[in-house]
Amino acid sequence: MGEMLVQWTSNPKPDAYADWKAIEPDRRKFVSNYQLLGIERCDWHRTCADWEWLENRDNTRIHVRNRGFVTASNRGYAIRWEVAQKDWTAQLANFDQIVKGFKPDRQG
Repeated sequence: MGEMLVQWTSNPKPDAYADWKAIEPDRRKFVSNYQLLGIERCDWHRTCADWEWLENRDNTRIHVRNRGFVTASNRGYAIRWEVAQKDWTAQLANFDQIVKGFKPDRQG
């Protein structure tokens, strides 16, 4: 099973991809055995980017996808999905279902 975390801000950056690229180098300071898998733009809302990495936690290799996106000038979100690397492929459909069902409180 995976874990999901949703965060929001009232001051989103105008480019989710550029924002993830700017903060990515510091991630290794906060997690064990960080390995960048990539940061890619996605076609969703005003701006969207998926940042994926691997890390170690409690003797388990974790695969993380952090989707950052902006739905309004005063609302940005990150949906972070964390799953054991060995279960990533089997659990990926859950991430897609969660994202498709997400209803932001502000759009426009």
